[in-house]
Amino acid sequence: LYLVLQVVTFFSFEEGAVSKKIVFDLYRYQIIPISKQFQMRLDRTIDYKEIIKKKNILFKQALLNAVFVHRRKKVQKSMQIVSSEQFYIVLGKELKIKVYDIKSNPEEVNSYPPTRIFIDNNPERQLIAVERNGVFSKTESVIKMIFRCINNIINNEYLTSEYSPLYNEDTFWSFVHEHSGDISYIKFIFITPNMSNISDVLSTQIKQTAKNIKAAHTEMQFSASQNASLFVDDSDENFNGLVEYTARGCGSVKVKAKSLKKCYLSGDNIDTIEAEDLEISGDPQAVFLTLRELTNGNSR
Repeated sequence: LYLVLQVVTFFSFEEGAVSKKIVFDLYRYQIIPISKQFQMRLDRTIDYKEIIKKKNILFKQALLNAVFVHRRKKVQKSMQIVSSEQFYIVLGKELKIKVYDIKSNPEEVNSYPPTRIFIDNNPERQLIAVERNGVFSKTESVIKMIFRCINNIINNEYLTSEYSPLYNEDTFWSFVHEHSGDISYIKFIFITPNMSNISDVLSTQIKQTAKNIKAAHTEMQFSASQNASLFVDDSDENFNGLVEYTARGCGSVKVKAKSLKKCYLSGDNIDTIEAEDLEISGDPQAVFLTLRELTNGNSR
């Protein structure tokens, strides 16, 4: 996976049409049960195992029924069901644009530029690719909107969903190595795991404790004393597990170097994929194949 900084437009002589390479930011989500304390207040007996079995079905139903709203305005939604687990969504956010008639008189009209989204709801992947196009200030604004609407629905089924961007863990290690002897703290925040193919990199103690107390998030911070710095060994299996788990889209990491004002933030190094707009229009399945190939083998 790699970071792409700009959209590239090129001319296809074979097709006789202009095609644009579109960049998608990658996120992963997890669907987790709401705490027992909340359920007890509702005075109902809930079968956790049954809820977990149905979580992706309930997420799908919520996605199909969700009405997306951004800044109190409804966002237009069209959806193509590519398979029982894969969904291609085009959102249309209303924008006001100025056009000119033949006499150059200005007029404001409504425009709905597309923002394309691919959701793979396979329980072993649970990935979302969001088009980076500037219609929304950033792709996380789109993700927040989607999950706010979905959680409003699945909360009634004693579930909630949490998302996190996939990031390139090489950027983390490059920062740590570059500032070796200067690291004051490293802070991890990770989503309580319920995807076994991903959570295998975490220590059993961390996983079990988070599950036992029904934590949605776990925060772990390593801090050096005032006049010292952290010694980070990239061969440490447990520490590596934290980095790898968050990099797979299951949390975030923040690193502070004493000599720098700005911290390293994993969310600033989000993984991306590319696709051509003509390819997407013709066959959305091609993007899902790319997602599957990129995450095959190591669940990334």
